[in-house]
Amino acid sequence: YIEGKDYVFADKVIMAYKTWAPGRIKHRKVPKGYHARISFDQNSYLVRSEDDKIYRVIQPEYAEIEKYVYHKCKEAGFIGEVIVDSWIREDVPGFEGKLLIEHRYIPTISFCYEWTNRMYEDYVLWYLELIKKLTLQNLGMCDIHALNATFYQGRFLLVDFGAVSGSITSPRQLVNLMEYVILPFFLKMRGLEGVAHKYLEDGNEKLSLREVKGILSEAEYHELCNLYEQIVFSETKEDVLDFIHNMKKYMRVFHLDEFEPTSWTDYQDSEWEKSDNPAAWSPKMLNAARLLQSISPQKVVDVAGNQGWYGCLCQDSAESISVIDLSEGGLDKLYQRIKGKNIRNVIPVKMSICAPSLGRHIDGFVDGLTVQALRDTGIARYRGDLAIALALVHHLVFRELLLFEEIIAMLSAYTTKHLLVEFVQIDDRYITDFEKDGFEWYTKGAFEEALRQEFEVIETAPSSPPETRTLYLCKKLSSL
Repeated sequence: YIEGKDYVFADKVIMAYKTWAPGRIKHRKVPKGYHARISFDQNSYLVRSEDDKIYRVIQPEYAEIEKYVYHKCKEAGFIGEVIVDSWIREDVPGFEGKLLIEHRYIPTISFCYEWTNRMYEDYVLWYLELIKKLTLQNLGMCDIHALNATFYQGRFLLVDFGAVSGSITSPRQLVNLMEYVILPFFLKMRGLEGVAHKYLEDGNEKLSLREVKGILSEAEYHELCNLYEQIVFSETKEDVLDFIHNMKKYMRVFHLDEFEPTSWTDYQDSEWEKSDNPAAWSPKMLNAARLLQSISPQKVVDVAGNQGWYGCLCQDSAESISVIDLSEGGLDKLYQRIKGKNIRNVIPVKMSICAPSLGRHIDGFVDGLTVQALRDTGIARYRGDLAIALALVHHLVFRELLLFEEIIAMLSAYTTKHLLVEFVQIDDRYITDFEKDGFEWYTKGAFEEALRQEFEVIETAPSSPPETRTLYLCKKLSSL
């Protein structure tokens, strides 16, 4: 039943909402040196080798159709551009006689609930364009949800090749597109970001018209009902393309409200403005650049990194740089720079470092032999061989009421090897408004003592202002 209409054909509604129950996931017996990943795909399952190679093992009865889908995507230029880079392998040791598709290993996976609102808006439009491109090739998607893509090399990328099918996208999957991906966009556009985050992070819970009716005008709601009706009757290639066109047109009436600027929105404007003029760099900028250049990290996490200027100093050596912050404005400026400056290895992440994203498991869908996370925690996904934590410790002490030992333990969780951290003394002129009664223990000596419990201090250097701020380049004791 669609509100405002007398009836629809019952068989069409059933087709649109038909569900598939995957049943209990069985333990995969894989060759030594490989680990099977949890999968709901009937056609294939994923394994990961000890040297971080990712393979999709195709069930024999689906080998020909998967080859067909792969070659169609390859010929259309989708592989490596909108779909994760992949290669057909039929010579993998231990899997003789089986068709495997190797996928590029992506070192850092971020999810859409950790993106800014502007990133999510672009993501929804990208998803619609992806389905359009597949449809034009007489392909489609058989498993649409919000979490099967990531942000990699400056663009959105479908990482679930198994979600691509050899026929156009069905009405049921278009309903999934609406309820898993598009409806959260409307919530975000109307200021209900927290509600959207809840649904997106859960991953299994769908939104419906009921949840968005209250934020839409009568005309907007009526038009959205019409789009649902169009989905139900989308049987041909032309129907799917027409729906995508109308959905994009409908989305244009929603405009993201300008976020209220805070003191953090423009916090690193000065650094970015001086990027091409090292002669104008502050002592903090110069010394941070020198210290970072001395270690050449591969995977970097810039904790509370604002616009990510300091993390971006590692672009030449690092494969992945994650900039974690809660400032929507600061991260959005970074995102716009990534798009405009062709920055390829930086990921803006909206996440609290004190309450990072949780991991996700499926209760009842494991066989008792192993308990494997469907999604790792934010700390596990963003952890690098270098963590940067500048102008942060004093905020965690005076605002979050954390002790030095707690702060060092938290920062240690984000790195396997190096830490670049800054200490701001209690008499610093920029923190004169902080309530400091009862914080007599907040001293440089006490901080250094706590730091040395988990790290070896390799080098110190003045920050800005140099009289009250110090940079510490450290190496984790457990990595020595």
